[in-house]
Amino acid sequence: MALVKKHFQGYEGAVCGHAVGGKVVAAVYCPCKTLVPVLAEHIASVKGKTWQRAFAPIDKFADVEGAVWLFDECETDEAG
Repeated sequence: MALVKKHFQGYEGAVCGHAVGGKVVAAVYCPCKTLVPVLAEHIASVKGKTWQRAFAPIDKFADVEGAVWLFDECETDEAG
């Protein structure tokens, strides 16, 4: 949790995106106040010695309290 808190310290929020073929096709804004605990929980649940950046599907970010979809150009429900 400390690593995640330190990483986001001083930021109000973060834009979380999903790219397909090098193009960002969906983005969600998440307030750090509610995003940090969710990310910390995710990282704590990952097994192994490698830190996993994957947090998919992007809809998980939309479920963070206070999150706002910025845009979603996905033609199907494949975001993630």
